[in-house]
Order: sequence, then C-alpha cells, then structure tokens
Amino acid sequence: MDPERPRDPQRLRLDPVKAAGITPICAWSTAPQTPATLDGVAKRLTDDQIPTPRGGPRWHVASVWGILRAPVYTGTADSERTRPVPARIRRSALRPVGPGDSHRPAPPEEWIAIPVPAIVSPETFAAAQARLARKTHMARRHHTTHDYWLRGLVSGGPCQLACLGRTLPPGSHDDLCRGRTDALRAARGERCTARFAPARALDELGWQDLCRILTEPALITHELARAHGGAWLPQALQARRKTLRDARTQLER
Repeated sequence: MDPERPRDPQRLRLDPVKAAGITPICAWSTAPQTPATLDGVAKRLTDDQIPTPRGGPRWHVASVWGILRAPVYTGTADSERTRPVPARIRRSALRPVGPGDSHRPAPPEEWIAIPVPAIVSPETFAAAQARLARKTHMARRHHTTHDYWLRGLVSGGPCQLACLGRTLPPGSHDDLCRGRTDALRAARGERCTARFAPARALDELGWQDLCRILTEPALITHELARAHGGAWLPQALQARRKTLRDARTQLER
C-alpha cells in the first residue's frame, strides 16, 4: 500500500518477494501429473527458505490452505466478506467458549469488490478450488470410517487441544491430540506428550453414563444445578485440578 494514501486501491503495488511465493504454491498444488499435498507444499516452502506471509521461517498447512482459498490473488479483493459475532465455540472441552469475537461469512451481496493487482489467473485459482474440494471430500470420507461418539468432546490433558479420531492399523480406533500431529509444534519442540486414548473404551464409558442418566432422571436435575453453579466450566475444572496437584505436592514434601 502507498504509505501516503494506503486506502487508495489505485496505488496498490505487488510486493515482489511475497508475490514470488504465491505462484509456486498454486503451481505445486495444481500440477496435472503429481500435485503436491498441502503438507508437501508447506515443507517445500520451508526448505526453500521462502518467508511466510508474516515473515516467519516455517510454513504451516493452514497458511497454504488460506492462500489457495484467497480470491484476492486473482485481482479482486472483497471487503466486508465477514462480520464479527460473539464467539460461541470452544477450541476444546478443557477451554472456555471464545474468547472474544469470532467472524461469520456475510452474504455475497454485501461484499465490496476492490480491484487489485493479480498474481494468478482465474483458471489456476479455479483448478486449486476444485483440487481442495476433492481433498476435503476424501478427508471426510476417510475420517468417517468409524463413528466416534465423542467426536469433538475429548481433549488432551497437557496442551488442552481437541483430539482427532484416528483409525490406525491394525484397525485400532484412537483419540489423538492435535498437539501430537501438528508439524509446526513438533518443529518448535512443543509436541504434545499425551498418549493415544482408546476410542472404543471412551465410547463405552460415555454410553454407560448416558444410559444411567436416561434411567435415573434425578441425575439430570442434580447435574443441571451443578452446571448452573459453574461446576462444569473449564475454568472450574482446571482450578480443581490445580488444587489437587498442589495438595499432592504438599503431601509428597
């Protein structure tokens, strides 16, 4: 952007360093013969020492995904594509809702189109969208080979991130903390140490609890009263854990 008139789209210019990284990302992802995976593109960018959009040295799959999904690189920047809304989703069962605001897509008729310098052709962008759509469809099919009853309700203890359901050979079904599979965390030495949780055993425990609640309605009243009192809030659970750890430490001394 022009430092004197940053809001003037006529004065926008391509950043030669950052723009040079966009073209190979689209080329590698849409190659007709052997298209690279998002992980492969991220690794290749990191190995080639191409800086990330924020100037970092290591690329993440989410950054590659965001670039391939951004229509701004075809020559049109759409303003007002999202609107702020109160956050209503928690990232894991051990974390509170939010925090702060989230963003929700706005209707296309409310977007404001702003012409900007193009980096890739509309044909290349369309090919990238088709490739991503196929990958997303196949990923959903892969992850639904086993019905995980507690999908999105299990979190890893050490890093408190949500767990993913994984079917691993020879046919074992486990809940795996996202912190173990995140390549960026592993590169920083922050890989989660939580062990695999057997999904079938957790599902069975959850089913037993559900059956007990349905056959003993008084439990619902009791637990609702506890929930209204804050007993189920992640903050309360973490505070209780800290109290138990502190007490255990005092006893060991």
